[in-house]
Amino acid sequence: MDDYLPLAFLNAWEYCPRRFYLEYVLGELRDNEHIILGRHLHRHIDEAKTRQEGNITIHQQQWVWSDRQD
Repeated sequence: MDDYLPLAFLNAWEYCPRRFYLEYVLGELRDNEHIILGRHLHRHIDEAKTRQEGNITIHQQQWVWSDRQD
């Protein structure tokens, strides 16, 4: 599992590579009200489960990968 990255890391890298480096590589992520609220709202996000909401099936904790070796 050490070779896997959370999908949010890819989003952060695409948004701003410098900010990604500062926050995720150097660990300079500063807590603010939005970070704290998001952490609370997503506290169970790593629990694998499937649920139904109307006609929509929601799969939580999906793995995404690429075999590309660029």
